[in-house]
Amino acid sequence: MSDDEFFERYYSGSDIPPIVPATIRRCIRDTFGRIADRIQPADMLYFLDDEWDLYDLIWRVGREFKIHFPKKEFPEWDGTLGKLIYLTHVRITADKTNR
Repeated sequence: MSDDEFFERYYSGSDIPPIVPATIRRCIRDTFGRIADRIQPADMLYFLDDEWDLYDLIWRVGREFKIHFPKKEFPEWDGTLGKLIYLTHVRITADKTNR
């Protein structure tokens, strides 16, 4: 599924901009290849590879968007793609508000 199709299917009615899921999916794609195109929002990302450190993904997403995820927010992430997209959007919005 392309990034545009993914956005239309899952986020078109939300306030999440298309760049958020597209960028996160690209970060996953850079590590795992085209399998990232099949991941759905409810999918647990740690099932991709049990040796993959998901916090590396959080760090990379933060770097891509120039945001920081405080460690106190880590427990809010349940390991799904959808929750990471949501938390990234919340952090981007919070960082813009605090500037």
